[in-house]
Amino acid sequence: SVFKKYPSNVISFIQRKSSLQIFTDGQYILRAGDFNRDVFFVLGGKAKALDYNENGKVVNYAQFVPGSFFGELSSIDGLCRSVNVVAVKECKLAVLLEKEFNFLVNNYASFNKIFINKLVEVIRVSNGRISDLSLLGAKQRISDELHRLSVTDPENGIVTIYDIPTQEVFAENLGISRET
Repeated sequence: SVFKKYPSNVISFIQRKSSLQIFTDGQYILRAGDFNRDVFFVLGGKAKALDYNENGKVVNYAQFVPGSFFGELSSIDGLCRSVNVVAVKECKLAVLLEKEFNFLVNNYASFNKIFINKLVEVIRVSNGRISDLSLLGAKQRISDELHRLSVTDPENGIVTIYDIPTQEVFAENLGISRET
């Protein structure tokens, strides 16, 4: 199951209360400014949260893979969506209505812990990105990102990047141009 970190009672609740939606590559799942407050659990494929600056340049915020979820911020604060979410590959989603998601958070302590950990992760990642953009030059951000993406084989010490993004996506993630 893509939700192996979730207890069985949480998986059962999501299965019972959610609806299945499928989005094709490049299709918008959410748009910034929308007032929809549903929460989306990724069953298959990938999606990314992004926005555009005043010049139309893409700013990537996060990537969502099977087992992750998004849309929870609007469900919590009742405000409109703050970013766009787009399917990167065909994306299969379990969609929970706001009231069902809030019931899950408030009545399933095991999910509440997962939820709080995700919010903490969002804050930590955001703090790191703000620091990087404020304190590091483009070359240092590139070096740090390559290091973050790399995996070292403990047996032979060979360093590999398995899921390297395209030059365009890499630049969008770091707030630089492709030519940098």
